[in-house]
Amino acid sequence: MIDDWIANIPSNTTGRPRLLDALGGDTSLFNQINGNYTRVLAKVSPEGNIIYKKIKPNGYLETGADATFNP
Repeated sequence: MIDDWIANIPSNTTGRPRLLDALGGDTSLFNQINGNYTRVLAKVSPEGNIIYKKIKPNGYLETGADATFNP
């Protein structure tokens, strides 16, 4: 997800930013988190292993040595 989709583009249901909706409308929490998060994709294998990959601000997966995220 690109940054605009997360924090700026309004949701279809409320017209508020999607991040603000996900936080239940808590503007104080929104202000703390907005721009201060890491976009991560979690992939679960059939065996149950989870691999986390970072996502760039433009919505594409990171590549190279910095691509893997360890929570």
